[in-house]
Amino acid sequence: MKIRTPVVFLLLLWLAFSALAQAPGVPPAPIPAAPAPIPPNLRPAAVLAPDDPSPLLDLTLEETWSRFGPPRRILPVRGDEPWQDDVAFEYQGGLAIYWYRDRPWQVRLSAGYPGSCFGVFLGDTADKALSLLGTPDRREAEILEWRLPYRAYPVRLRLLSRDGSIQEAYVYRSDF
Repeated sequence: MKIRTPVVFLLLLWLAFSALAQAPGVPPAPIPAAPAPIPPNLRPAAVLAPDDPSPLLDLTLEETWSRFGPPRRILPVRGDEPWQDDVAFEYQGGLAIYWYRDRPWQVRLSAGYPGSCFGVFLGDTADKALSLLGTPDRREAEILEWRLPYRAYPVRLRLLSRDGSIQEAYVYRSDF
C-alpha cells in the first residue's frame, strides 16, 4: 500500500495540534452545563390585560410586543373555513391574542388568568356574570354573549362555562 505525502503531512499536523491541546498548563475546554431550571420566584409573571380588554384590539404588532413582550408561544389556529386561519400569541398566565393580518381580532382569557374581565373572574358562576353584565344578546347552554359599546367597530364578549363556572372569556371583533 502506497501512502501519499499530503496524507502523511496532514496526519502529522493533526498530531501536533492535538499534542498542543494536551500540553500542561492548558486546561481542557469545559463542557457547558445544562441550563438550570428557572426558580418559580424568578419566572415571568402572568401578563394582565385591562378589565376591559377591547382596547387591545386597536394595538399594532409593535405596540403589543412593546406592551407585553415576546409571547411564550406562537400558535397556528385552524378555523372551520380556510379564511379563518389565524396566528395566536400566547402569553404567561392564560392570555392569548389572535391576529388577522397585522391586527389583533380576538383576546382570549383562559385557565390561569388571574385578572377579571368586566368584573368577572374565571371560575365565577354564570349567575354572577349575568348580575354584573345584564341580559346577554345570546344565551345557550354553556355560552353567554354580549355586544360591547363604544368602539368604532362591533365588539363582543363571549363567556364559556363548564359545570356552572366561567372557564374562558373572549373579547373579539365580530366584523371579521
